[in-house]
Amino acid sequence: MANATNARNDSYKPSPGPFLDFEVEEDQVIVYGGLVSIAADGYLHNAQDTANDVFVGVAVEDVNSTGDSAGDKKVRVDIGGALVKVTHEDGSLTIANKGDAVVAELNNEVTSVLTGTNDIPVGVIAAVVSATEVWVKCRPYGVAS
Repeated sequence: MANATNARNDSYKPSPGPFLDFEVEEDQVIVYGGLVSIAADGYLHNAQDTANDVFVGVAVEDVNSTGDSAGDKKVRVDIGGALVKVTHEDGSLTIANKGDAVVAELNNEVTSVLTGTNDIPVGVIAAVVSATEVWVKCRPYGVAS
């Protein structure tokens, strides 16, 4: 699977906040409703399973930093613990998976804890839509999981 490149309007239910602006890494296409994280250098990018990343929340606007330097653009992020509909890499999910913790894979995909390489916490499964699609209750930014 690949990162979503178009707004995910039907896949995001906002938290009551707060919302924060983050400086965007160079050459990123951030989409509304996409999962985002910050790298070790402090710049925001699409969520991914990379060492030293920290999941921050869900982007609430589209930003394209292609050809820009890191920090040239900012994006507003829902850091309060939104609900987001994503693909679950493992598949074969049932209602019994409600409450399972999930970790970052891409801006539109999660996987089970101990399945990812770096296990960057995103939140827990709130609802199972299908064997491969779930609603995730994201953990608020700054809350350890």
